[in-house]
Amino acid sequence: PEVNKLPLQLTPVELLNHQLSIYRPEAFHGKAARAARIDEILAEVGLDQHRKKRVAHMSKGMARRISSSWRLSSSAIPGSTRSS
Repeated sequence: PEVNKLPLQLTPVELLNHQLSIYRPEAFHGKAARAARIDEILAEVGLDQHRKKRVAHMSKGMARRISSSWRLSSSAIPGSTRSS
């Protein structure tokens, strides 16, 4: 069986904000820069209209896109030497 390991009580914005603040804090100077990157990522994975929806209320496909957004959040960052 498939298991969703994402925190069900959080929204995509909360998940990405946490991810970026923990794993790539040096890449963004200030909350505005991090918020702008979160907006870009959500648009890339097609979840910008669902930014305030809790993971618990999303379809399995939407949850997969959130997982993809985690990978995007740590790649393609200004000054990053990581490749996707």
